[in-house]
Amino acid sequence: MAALSRPLLPDELVEKVLTSDMMFEFPTSEVFSQNSHEERLSMRNFQGPLSPDSFFVQELTIGWTKEMNRTPLHLAAYDGDVLAVYERIGLGTTVDKPDASGITPICLAVSQLALILSPHVISTTAGGSLLSASALRREVSRLECVIRILVEQHVVLDRSVDGQPLINLLCRSAAWDTIALFLEHGATPPATITRLFKTAADRARFTSLVKSHTAKPRPPRKCPCWSGKIISECHGKEDRPYPLGYICVCGSKRTYKKCCFGRRNVVEYWDPTLKRIMHDYEKSRKAVQDLGLDTEDPFFTQDLSPEIIKQVFKGLLHEKSLDAAFAYALVRVDFVPRPESRKGLSRHLSEIRQRRWNALVDEYIKTQGDNRSQYDIERAAKIGTWNGALLRACEGPGCEKIEGNGSVTLKLCGKCQISVYCTHVCQKAAWKTHKAECGKDGQREQSLPSQDVVAKYLKHLTEDVAEVLRRLRDLSSSPASSS
Repeated sequence: MAALSRPLLPDELVEKVLTSDMMFEFPTSEVFSQNSHEERLSMRNFQGPLSPDSFFVQELTIGWTKEMNRTPLHLAAYDGDVLAVYERIGLGTTVDKPDASGITPICLAVSQLALILSPHVISTTAGGSLLSASALRREVSRLECVIRILVEQHVVLDRSVDGQPLINLLCRSAAWDTIALFLEHGATPPATITRLFKTAADRARFTSLVKSHTAKPRPPRKCPCWSGKIISECHGKEDRPYPLGYICVCGSKRTYKKCCFGRRNVVEYWDPTLKRIMHDYEKSRKAVQDLGLDTEDPFFTQDLSPEIIKQVFKGLLHEKSLDAAFAYALVRVDFVPRPESRKGLSRHLSEIRQRRWNALVDEYIKTQGDNRSQYDIERAAKIGTWNGALLRACEGPGCEKIEGNGSVTLKLCGKCQISVYCTHVCQKAAWKTHKAECGKDGQREQSLPSQDVVAKYLKHLTEDVAEVLRRLRDLSSSPASSS
């Protein structure tokens, strides 16, 4: 069996949690399980990643049926599994996701804490028949830690369980540290809450806490990368490099350091709409930040829905210069295939796209009644491993030999492993021009004619938009516009 992937958490955080007293005798965290490993791999896959809000079913536990629609974060909060809570939030699980009955993870954690601190459990523990006092203390510490994590992620605090506000449950349990945390983060206690306290001292203590936090803004949300910084000073401030030891985002199942790093760097950033950390390839991310105006790389629409691609290429699809089989596939995928350099898209992701694309070309051949030969259609529309032409032409000057045509077999340049030639004679004849790009980072596979058409179209499109925006910026910054 292959080794399990490491949790997507900072090493120092994992070490700190595992060595803390509260984790003594705690069963192995879910982050080290086979299930978590498989879910990690499914979430780190650009070709249809698993949603971090996917519902979780644990049939052996009451309340964990499929119909309850609970997420893994619900279970982690309920169990007091600190590392699992950290990882699930870091992966992007919605911290306030309600289940079918409106219960959120914070509700489960507070309910568990209130149960453990109830007089019955405490008295039973004192009698030695349920939990040792030290075990009880550690369980309380884990749940309080989970609650703090969730509260600092700005979950809604004014919620109820079985008609009881969460702040009431905490007050009944005399969980003073958590009560103070709730009030600091803006929880609104009911007017009659002081009746829950048995002593005048406790009522005075609570009243003092309320006064100390009245009219104060809620502390800023902590960044779920667990750097200890607030979002506005971390991922919300600027793009951050994707951690080298994490599973690569391309779906290869390898670590980022051993996969896309150095070839196609990945960055993370805070998405204020989704309210979670997202990741993207650095170059694609920059294009987005620049409003998609990367005219040096016109394939800025590489990860769009088929519907958007149809709209972008609406006019182009009817042009005779775009091959019919290529157009057929283009409007049925969520990417635009482009010839990749060896330091571009990961091989794993390139191969996935190759299989998806070529399967659609095969579908076109079988269903669309094209009179051309299968070879001619494949030559015009199928893509290779690195998303350029599958059937390449010899790159010798004036040579017209093409792969798959008769007995033609092309050989790779020994240095770059990209350019192809039918004979040593052709390679030697091409060297004068080829040597300038041989082995360079930007060297790419041969492209299909239709790929060239799309690239030219997008280049003109982005340049036109860039010019319009430039004029708008000039207009807005002119003296007349500011007067």
